[in-house]
Amino acid sequence: MIHVLQRIPGYPENPDGTLAVSADRDRIEFRARFSDPAAEDVIRDGLERGDYNHVADIRKDHLEVAYAVSQNIEANWTSHSDVDAKVDKARSTSMGDILIDAEGRCHVVVMVGFRAVEDPDIVGRLRELVR
Repeated sequence: MIHVLQRIPGYPENPDGTLAVSADRDRIEFRARFSDPAAEDVIRDGLERGDYNHVADIRKDHLEVAYAVSQNIEANWTSHSDVDAKVDKARSTSMGDILIDAEGRCHVVVMVGFRAVEDPDIVGRLRELVR
């Protein structure tokens, strides 16, 4: 079983509901920071703001397979037979999201693959989100 936590950042919006220009800059900076050792700081900041949501559990054993299942290709992935959805719809899992494996190890999705989350405080807080 793989738990999927998606980062849903509260980007500022314009009055018409579109993202403010600075939000696009923040998103680019966010993606760049997941490519370096500061990734855990980004996760910690997201936890402080309440940006992470437990969106689904996937009945698969491997991160790569769970990641593939959690992509919106032909239909919303939460309707897949191996998915126990916690929300009605979810975007495709992407960089910055967290996968928690059956042993409770946390992995952040990075540009290519996954990076283990090592900080015990962050791991504990992420695990709490799936209880």
